[in-house]
Amino acid sequence: MGGGREAGIVGVLSQEGHFHPSPLPVILTGAVEEGKRFFWRSSAVRVVDVNSQLENGCFSSHLTSARFFGGEKVARSLKVGILGASGYTGCELLRLLSNHPHMEVSVVVGRSDAGKVMNEIFPSLGGVGSLTVSAIEDAREDLLGCDLVFSALPHGQLATLFSEEPETLTGIERLVDLASDFRLRDARGYLQWYGSPHPCPERLSEWVYSVPEWSREAVAVSRRVANAGCFATAYILGVAPLVREGLVEGPLSGVGISGSSGAGKGLSPRLHLSHLHEDIVTYRVGGHQHGGEIEQFVRSITGGHLPGPVSLSTVLAPMSRGLQVIVTACASARAGAAIVKHAFRAAYDREPFVIVRDTSPETKHVRGAHRAEIFSQFDDRTGLITVVTVIDNLVKGAAGSAIQNANLMLGLDEQLGLPTVAMYP
Repeated sequence: MGGGREAGIVGVLSQEGHFHPSPLPVILTGAVEEGKRFFWRSSAVRVVDVNSQLENGCFSSHLTSARFFGGEKVARSLKVGILGASGYTGCELLRLLSNHPHMEVSVVVGRSDAGKVMNEIFPSLGGVGSLTVSAIEDAREDLLGCDLVFSALPHGQLATLFSEEPETLTGIERLVDLASDFRLRDARGYLQWYGSPHPCPERLSEWVYSVPEWSREAVAVSRRVANAGCFATAYILGVAPLVREGLVEGPLSGVGISGSSGAGKGLSPRLHLSHLHEDIVTYRVGGHQHGGEIEQFVRSITGGHLPGPVSLSTVLAPMSRGLQVIVTACASARAGAAIVKHAFRAAYDREPFVIVRDTSPETKHVRGAHRAEIFSQFDDRTGLITVVTVIDNLVKGAAGSAIQNANLMLGLDEQLGLPTVAMYP
């Protein structure tokens, strides 16, 4: 194929050579070569001859009334659903998806708030919150008709739901879980880090753990994606360039500071205004459960080598949203100030949602934005490397990354629907 003939992307070609059809054919204009493999929107794809595919009926259901203008445009809206829509991350998903050009929320599911309209629960949603929350037994058909479903259920509930609603949950075409239920590959880790056995360990292998900047190819060909936790997202973005380049050794020690929304909507004495206001609350000292997924990730990018155990202590700060993680580790013999700075620039200079700063960032820099800001410091006197990462715990740390993963799974530009400009003051 050549000379400006149009070509369509019909799916994603994995590294193993498996072809996964996409629900969103895309037209490209310009000279392309049929059968050629290349990267488009960070996913490996294959060019095919549109005319021959149309003759074979491959595109007929997706290209109806579509118009293409020298770039790409999807042929129809994608239906998405939200499980656990009445929590903070469910609300944030609705807010962000209201600006997505191709995803349309068609069903929202909840237990305690079934029958309520979303903007009654969250008036901030305005007209975007016009959907009524359905109980799952009343939403089975709608969920099965979705191209993708987000689960914003509290931790542990999605795994349990696989036992209660196996036909519905297994029948969902694509699923992104924002909770911890499927983040760990080894079922024994749930007993270690969460204190109880996993309810369906046989399903763990179906899921891809994702910090999108480090897992694009795997996410693009997966039907089940487990979002990294909020603390884990910031921690991993901060240490990944260092461990990949062998610039640290020994234990990784981190402190994570988060706003109260990270604890969810549940009532707790420590979240009362009179308690939290003008107070700093430290909890899970040295043993926050996100340590398990961080260690798992580090092993995955170092060929199984863990420089040392991961420590994470967490702090509740008197603010509603925002998250900062500070990680300190011993520098390896090959590390130096210039080498450390280069490792971060090489990893993130072309990333749309990560900014590497020369001064320490603040949580206000990213409030409401799908963005991480990172600062690193090599201390020659102590031989330590310190990394500071800030994100919005509800956006980059939860709903925003879930949408970024969903974009990749659906063959879309991963930046769609995601704001990078923060709210200030």
